[in-house]
Amino acid sequence: MALVLAVLSATSARFAIFERIDAGLHDWLVPLSFRPAPPDIIIIAIDAFSLDALGRWPWSRRRHAELIDILTRAHARVIGLDLLLIGADNADPQGDLSLIEAMRRSGRVVLPVAFDQIRADGFPTEVLPDAAFVDAAAMLGHVDVVTDADGITRSVFLKAGVSVPVWPAFPLAMLRVAQPQDYPSPQAQRNANGEGAFRLLWTRDREILVPFAGPPGHFRQVSYVDVLEGRVNPAMFQNSLVLIGVTAATLSNTFSVPPSVGEEPISGVEFNAMVLDALRAGIIHRRLEPDLGAAITAVAVLSAAAFFLFRKAALSVFLLFAVSILGFALLLVVLIGAWFGPTAALSGLVLAFLLRLTLHVRAQSATLAAERERTRATWDSLGEGIIVASPSGTIDFMNAAAARLIGRTFEHARGRPMFDMVDLRDEVSDGSIERRDLFDTCSEEENRRSARDFVLHRPDGQTRLVRVSIARLRNPNGAQKGTVLALSDVTLVRRLGRAIEYKTTHDSVTGLPNRRQMESILAGLLGASGDGTTSVGVLIVDVDDFDIVNQRLGYTGGDAVLQSLGERLRRLANDGATLGRLAADEFVLVVADVAREDWLGFLAHRMRKSIEASVTVAGFSLQLTASIGVSVFPRDGGTVDALLNQAGLAARRAKDRGGNAVCFATEAGNVEVLSRSKQYIALAKALQDDRLTLHYQPQVRISTGRTVAMEALLRWPMDDGRTLTPADFLGVAEDGGLWPQISDWVVRRGLAQLAEWRRSAAERCRLSVNIPAGVIACPAFRETLAGSVRNAGLHPRDLVIEVSEAPLIRDIDQFSEPIRALAAMGIVVVVDNVGVGMSSLLHLGALPIYGLKLDRTNVADAFTDTGDAAMLAAVLALAKSMNLHTAAVGVETARQLDVLGSFGCEDAQGYLFGQPMSSAETMRKLLKQVSDGQR
Repeated sequence: MALVLAVLSATSARFAIFERIDAGLHDWLVPLSFRPAPPDIIIIAIDAFSLDALGRWPWSRRRHAELIDILTRAHARVIGLDLLLIGADNADPQGDLSLIEAMRRSGRVVLPVAFDQIRADGFPTEVLPDAAFVDAAAMLGHVDVVTDADGITRSVFLKAGVSVPVWPAFPLAMLRVAQPQDYPSPQAQRNANGEGAFRLLWTRDREILVPFAGPPGHFRQVSYVDVLEGRVNPAMFQNSLVLIGVTAATLSNTFSVPPSVGEEPISGVEFNAMVLDALRAGIIHRRLEPDLGAAITAVAVLSAAAFFLFRKAALSVFLLFAVSILGFALLLVVLIGAWFGPTAALSGLVLAFLLRLTLHVRAQSATLAAERERTRATWDSLGEGIIVASPSGTIDFMNAAAARLIGRTFEHARGRPMFDMVDLRDEVSDGSIERRDLFDTCSEEENRRSARDFVLHRPDGQTRLVRVSIARLRNPNGAQKGTVLALSDVTLVRRLGRAIEYKTTHDSVTGLPNRRQMESILAGLLGASGDGTTSVGVLIVDVDDFDIVNQRLGYTGGDAVLQSLGERLRRLANDGATLGRLAADEFVLVVADVAREDWLGFLAHRMRKSIEASVTVAGFSLQLTASIGVSVFPRDGGTVDALLNQAGLAARRAKDRGGNAVCFATEAGNVEVLSRSKQYIALAKALQDDRLTLHYQPQVRISTGRTVAMEALLRWPMDDGRTLTPADFLGVAEDGGLWPQISDWVVRRGLAQLAEWRRSAAERCRLSVNIPAGVIACPAFRETLAGSVRNAGLHPRDLVIEVSEAPLIRDIDQFSEPIRALAAMGIVVVVDNVGVGMSSLLHLGALPIYGLKLDRTNVADAFTDTGDAAMLAAVLALAKSMNLHTAAVGVETARQLDVLGSFGCEDAQGYLFGQPMSSAETMRKLLKQVSDGQR
């Protein structure tokens, strides 16, 4: 059955059964070829004004001779005299001679050849100018115009003639005279019937569909009499293609054009101008060869039928193929100017779809009504949404397409106010649109308003972008009888537009913003900075010796390398930074709100290190380096060009120093970055060589004096005898991304030490470690944490993780899941550096935390200010009501300890119980507590 459908559809396409429908579809594509009228194609019109001025037609040919001499002196490139010069002018024989001489002087006059349907002897004939005119003409061209069965002129044959199509079309003949070397016959559809045609038949060949440049009246026209009497400057005709012909309604042959082109008929001379412009511009449409069109139709219908047989989603397949067929037809016209009539294929598609529905109905008769509705919906989906409202604004009619678009049934919407059912909003302000807003620019004489885009809000919460046009319906007496609202869904068109915009602003290889977009982004940041109070950083990354990569791997391999590098650098860019590609081997990073310039240096070195990691492409492992230049607004420049130039010069200096380096635009920046870079390298080396140490400070239960936990405090011994605390290298560790490794080291070392104390029968206590909130949020760290506890042979509750309050309160949603994961592992979570704010404490109560550690400043302030003491007592009472364990930090006197105990605080930590100690000193203290009987 599928094969039968394919054969029927192919036959329909081969013999153009649906030619009228296909022609109508092509008519709607014609406006795609609309274009401005070229200034050098000019029509000299024999119009009503000229007839009134020069008298009854026909005129003496002496007038035509005068006109041609004017055009010859003006150096017109070609003159198309679209007049049949048949027989001698008995009233003025000398006028014929004048015209012949004028044509010879010009040497660029083209005359028409017409077709007479029936001669006196019953055979067709060519209507040629008199022999003398033929001899004087530069070329002859036929003016045979084909009118379709519906009375519309859509095509022209580039060749025609009796028996043998020897005459070029009139516009083609003009082009051959104007530029003979440039205009052979364009590609067009051959007429198979013209091969070996029967003698004495009018034969046409090489048909093209006319891509009209615009509606009738599109081309520049001047009146015949105005040119003849000198009211038109002859200079306008210099190097122009001039057509002379009748446009007066009483004399002119006119032809109907497709409705999409215009409602008025077109004169023969302007029709020739349309063809002339299309041929010269190379914008011609031709019908696809019938055999090829039939083959495409058969393939489309067979493919659709096969999909219908093996796919359940028949409607989706139908829509897909329907859109594909229409899209294919449109694509052929746009790309190669070939018109494939899709109606036969669509008809076969519909028949295949109906066959699929019939088979489905036989299997499931209960779904017959639903299948019929689906078919009806399929046809409706091709239409525009139309809503007709009464003069009072209530809905009288709504088609299915409109119902689908607005998300309401016609039964529900009937009789209701139109703008209650159609929720249109302004794209910018999102304000509701009323009927009066759509007509606010229409005068009483106007019946409609041009289309405009709005956002349509549906009852189901969805939004669509729709193009809305509205028109008033009036009675013959002018009274308004209703309103018509037309809705077209242009969401996809807008998306395509955004996709095109994306291609113009982004690099095709890496997907990063291109130079133009990066300059725009940087300009926006500079504008937002205003007086320069906010710094902006620019980093240009120039990959060293990238031409070698292209030589080894080719440009395809080079693109793969650039994609890999772009992805690496993208991962290093934080929320305030934008990465783009400047040129072949150059990337740029723009950083907003730069707090510290040295941070830019760390970022640049991290980018340099990221590029150093080997890249494997097509089996080749590459080791790359990069030279990075850094400039800072406003110090290094106040414009986009200045900042990019300074960063580029800095990158060049880095390259001149051997590459694989970072340079700032100013030397001060280089010195500061170098200092912090050295500290970063030293810290990373100390971590790698296990040269960091831990000190421990006890946390004591106030009620018993027993040590319940030891807080591990990180220390960095220096070669000069100094010992640095985290406050001395916190910024370097954060900027360099070392905190996850440091935190992992602290946990592993601390747990190992706790296990050793346990084995030595020392006082049993927990290990408390302060971990940054950002590290807690890392899943890899949590996995490592669980492994460290297992490797130490300890229980997860032996480890206390302290997290500072401030980052948790700033983004409690972000850290909720990580803290819950730690609690689920059995690890104790305590919030450190807690203030005396009640609201923040209530937020923390939603997390599965064990307790709170009060900030040392709150403890100190409580003994100098009565109000602070009362607030501290209230916080401790609230924590107890929330079943949260409490501890205070910075306890230095027995009085502080007594007051905290009276307030209900459970644990204390501070110099009162001891300063941070080495692991050996901590061991001795714990062993002593055991020997003293403190348990």
